[in-house]
Order: sequence, then structure tokens, then C-alpha cells
Amino acid sequence: MEKGINLIGEIDFKDVKVKVYNDLYTKDDTIQCVWRMRNPDTSYEGIMWMSWETGKITYPEDAVIPEQTERDREMLPQFIITGYDKIDDKFISFVSSYLDSDYIRRNPKQNQN
Repeated sequence: MEKGINLIGEIDFKDVKVKVYNDLYTKDDTIQCVWRMRNPDTSYEGIMWMSWETGKITYPEDAVIPEQTERDREMLPQFIITGYDKIDDKFISFVSSYLDSDYIRRNPKQNQN
């Protein structure tokens, strides 16, 4: 295996494929996961002002605020870095448990019934 960070495969989570990278300098039992919105293109990127007293947000007059759904805001794993050097049943069990619990924490509205 080459030095540095190497792609070792993908795992399925919900309806996405999550790339898994091995890092030679990370412990075997460590998972570092990068999460992002399902649809980051629906986020406003620009100047805004928020009142700390009221929580009200004000945008510039010419700001275009994209429409966004709950699905757009859903946080999903983008990729994982780990010390594991292969994807096997042990790794899948370990990472599935981690992703399930972190998904619930990051998506409270997705988990309300």
C-alpha cells in the first residue's frame, strides 16, 4: 500500500455510497467522517446579519435566498478516513453503528415521527 491516504472502497449508507480511505497514521479502531448536506447548492452563501437578542436574520436587499427542503438539509457522510486497511464484515459492523448514531444526532428533524 502506498504512503498517505488511499481509497480502499465504498460502503452503502442510506441511499449514498460513502468512500472509505485508509490513513497509515490513524489507529485501526478510529473512524473520522466528513458529513455534508445532501444538496449544498441550496444554501445561501453571502452576507447576513443576525440579532443575538431575537435570533432574527437580515439579508442584503439584493440577496437571492434559494428554496430548500428538509431533504436538501439532510446531513450525510461524504467520506471516511480510518486506520483499517480493508473493508470486511468487522469494519462494516463497526462503521455502521457509528454512522447510524451520528446520523440521528445530525438530523434530528429526519428522525421525528
